[in-house]
Amino acid sequence: MLAALRAYSSWRYFDYRMTGERFDDGYQNVPVNWTISSPRKREFFALLSKVTGGNR
Repeated sequence: MLAALRAYSSWRYFDYRMTGERFDDGYQNVPVNWTISSPRKREFFALLSKVTGGNR
């Protein structure tokens, strides 16, 4: 995401739950838990908030 922002390029969040990960991990494979329910999701959205000046 940071490299895309530096290049003024579009980006998206891709978080595929890998074999052995919990249901709460990942957004792309079914079944999906859409909440911010894992450390990886929390870190991404904290960074997103930081770069956009949003509130946490």
